[in-house]
Amino acid sequence: MPIEFKVGQHMDPQQKAGLQAAMRTWEIATGKSLFKFTGVHENVDGDSFKDLYSSLQDAVNGNYLDANWKKTGKPDVVLATTIWNNAASDAAAIDTADIRFNVQDYVLGDSLKIKGTTSEATGQFKDPVDMQTLALHELGHLLGLTHISSDVDSVSIMNPYVYVGEGLTNRHLSQGDIERVQRIYGCAGDACDVDKALAAVLDFARLNSDQTAAR
Repeated sequence: MPIEFKVGQHMDPQQKAGLQAAMRTWEIATGKSLFKFTGVHENVDGDSFKDLYSSLQDAVNGNYLDANWKKTGKPDVVLATTIWNNAASDAAAIDTADIRFNVQDYVLGDSLKIKGTTSEATGQFKDPVDMQTLALHELGHLLGLTHISSDVDSVSIMNPYVYVGEGLTNRHLSQGDIERVQRIYGCAGDACDVDKALAAVLDFARLNSDQTAAR
């Protein structure tokens, strides 16, 4: 730790901001530095790879946009997917990981600002998806969390769906999310008080949304 990561060449500033805010949210939840941005993966994006898993061969933890989502083999209803290689020395640990984002079928950005659009290539409508919300969910997988049924935790970011549409966001974690990630990575400082960690996460989400609305 921290996990070093790069972003693909076509990720725009708004998308990067959403991704980094999502990373910061998980760090607030643990009180630890979990991620380290190491720049743009020059001349590389999701479409640079022949299929879904070949992006793991470059030993870079990447966050990539896929304009040709069909190459991943995932259905178009999938907004993003997280893939990884397990460490040779510990099958329970992740060695390298990538997050692949579907921009063939969706518009990713700040859903408080962006609108859907019609694809020139297919004529199909592309719904807007909040990048921070989506990245928060996918980063949960990268950190080792699985889906949580809404019957168990109805406000978890790890529920197996993300709402799609203008103005729809979920930029915070639940108490259960915080407890689960702390079981894996521990905690430091005030974050070890789960109530304080939750309050800090909610404050960050509120501040982030207020700043977005003011721009």
